[in-house]
Amino acid sequence: MLTSPSSPTSTTPARNLLYETLSIIALMLILAQTPLKGTAVLLPLVYFFGEAIVRHRTWAELGFKPREFLRAVQMNWFWILLVGVVIQVIVIVGAQWQYPAFLDHVRSRLPLPGNLQWFAIIGALFLSTLLEEVTFRAFFQERLTWFVGTPTAILVAAFLFGIMHLASGAPFVVALDVGLVILDGILYGIIYARGKNIFAAWLAHFGADVVGILLLLWI
Repeated sequence: MLTSPSSPTSTTPARNLLYETLSIIALMLILAQTPLKGTAVLLPLVYFFGEAIVRHRTWAELGFKPREFLRAVQMNWFWILLVGVVIQVIVIVGAQWQYPAFLDHVRSRLPLPGNLQWFAIIGALFLSTLLEEVTFRAFFQERLTWFVGTPTAILVAAFLFGIMHLASGAPFVVALDVGLVILDGILYGIIYARGKNIFAAWLAHFGADVVGILLLLWI
């Protein structure tokens, strides 16, 4: 069981925590440009949980607050609905009408399911979206908040989130895709900042991915 505080403490110099965080970010970005891209997202998770054990942090301090989940959802219902449903509908329906090439690009980087793959895809999304929220919100955003404040930390974490979704394609389409992922990341960041509950941010992220895939298959 993890125990103890999760913000800079007298036993862990703030400079050390900042250097460690920046090092993990740099290594993740470097690995993302190599054939080991698949392991790039694992590095922050290994550090996040390993550091928590070594420095005795509680699960609640890491953002894992299942008992406060319903309260966090009630507090953030507008943001969850906005990013989980409204934005996905506007972007996908609008792109189908105005810019179908964008949807082709998005489909190329997503594991769209066939009839027999639905359970596997939903299960993968269930886990992957949770792990992404742990990495980009509970780790990067929360840690950076200690040093640069919440608004800047939300933006930086969202930018990293977008960069990690980079896929090859026409420059404008790629920029549009990454920009929209960054927008989603900002909204997930706002949800996380309002209560520091990773499960609320995860619900929004998981919902957005499921709604997006359903719309892509329907359109």
